[in-house]
Amino acid sequence: MRAKRQYLLKPGKHQFVPRSPAIHHNGNLTDEAAAWYLQRFPHIKALFKRLPKQ
Repeated sequence: MRAKRQYLLKPGKHQFVPRSPAIHHNGNLTDEAAAWYLQRFPHIKALFKRLPKQ
C-alpha cells in the first residue's frame, strides 16, 4: 500500500524555478522533490493545496 502523499499541487502544470518550463504536476512530483524545491524556492508554497505540518 502506498503511503499518503504530503504534498499536493493545485491542478495543472506548474513552474517552480524562474525561467524554467512548467512541467511539475502530481503525477511526476515526489514528496522528496517537493520538499527540496520548497526549501530552495519558498515562493512556490502557493502552488500547493495542502502543506504538511512543520
